[in-house]
Amino acid sequence: APARHVLVVRAHEPTWLSVRPDAGERRQVLLQPGQAARFGAEVGFRVTVGNAGGVALWFNGAPLPSLGRSGEVVRDLILPPPQGGSPASGAEAAPSRQ
Repeated sequence: APARHVLVVRAHEPTWLSVRPDAGERRQVLLQPGQAARFGAEVGFRVTVGNAGGVALWFNGAPLPSLGRSGEVVRDLILPPPQGGSPASGAEAAPSRQ
């Protein structure tokens, strides 16, 4: 059966990311410029991005706002966002400079 939620990540800079669909196993990928990854989930995702400015994300076909600057780390981005939140509001994602 098709997944209820789809996350697509496209890299324009080298970027490491970790995606945990639903309560399942975490998947880690290293994307190079021009590469993309697609993930499916029934409930949602918890995402960590090692280079927030290096990727563009689409959730269920809609583009998400930029997660941050090049080199910024965003931890624990929840998709779909909790009710009343937005994906890049900071309440669901914790950017940190490394």
